[in-house]
Amino acid sequence: MHGQITYRLWFRVAEPVVVTLVFFFAAMVWVAVQGGAVTWDTFNHHLYLGRQAIEGSRLTHDYFAAGSMSCQYPLGYAFLVAMLDAGLSGETIFQVLALMAAVSGPACWLVAWCVVPFAGIEALALRLSATALALTGVLWWKLLAQTSNDAIGMSLAIWAVALALLCVDGAWWASRQRLRWAICGLAGALAGLALVIKLTQFVGVAAALCILLFAKGRWIDRIKCLFSFCIAAISVIFWAGGSWGYEAWRACGSPIYPFMLDFFQSRVPGVTQ
Repeated sequence: MHGQITYRLWFRVAEPVVVTLVFFFAAMVWVAVQGGAVTWDTFNHHLYLGRQAIEGSRLTHDYFAAGSMSCQYPLGYAFLVAMLDAGLSGETIFQVLALMAAVSGPACWLVAWCVVPFAGIEALALRLSATALALTGVLWWKLLAQTSNDAIGMSLAIWAVALALLCVDGAWWASRQRLRWAICGLAGALAGLALVIKLTQFVGVAAALCILLFAKGRWIDRIKCLFSFCIAAISVIFWAGGSWGYEAWRACGSPIYPFMLDFFQSRVPGVTQ
């Protein structure tokens, strides 16, 4: 009996904790060994956009500025500029940015757990293998040591997908519908924030939304899950990105720059006329 209780404790609590610590440790070691990469993008638009995220838009005042990157959404670069203003060292800054990116590791584990939610060594091996494979791509490790906002937006999008998957099983949530709707709302909020930080994360947002379309249970419960997700996502998008979308539309002609440039007949001051 004691052995069964110990195993259940590992299955429900210790496994995700260990996975989280392993990915955080791996991110720290990687940045410590490789060092942080200050690229041309850092000086061109990461600092410029991050400054605007903190102090307000300058799009209608600056000419050329960061070139064609001037109108991208700046929220994901605010952390970089805030840490620079606080006087943190380069090593500390890259460690913090790496931690924010490594949050996607536990999210990948949660996705694997939703697909293989069983006890047993085989199921454990499948979850850990799937999590490791999800983050063995060269691009993810390369972004881990840069000031790019891609990894931060990706982490939020993956968490949105993971939480959406968590809400699929209608039988388990039968007596917990309010909690289910709340988690769907949290998934929507994360999806909306991911989209504001990096517009290319619309792929992850669409994936989370499609997952909820196949949520098990009554149709009314499925509609409520979708409603919670969409309301939260739209609210966060307007709260976190509405003002910048308006400024980008005024300065560059597109509220979702750099997408649909032809449709909005967009331009960038100093780049195109």
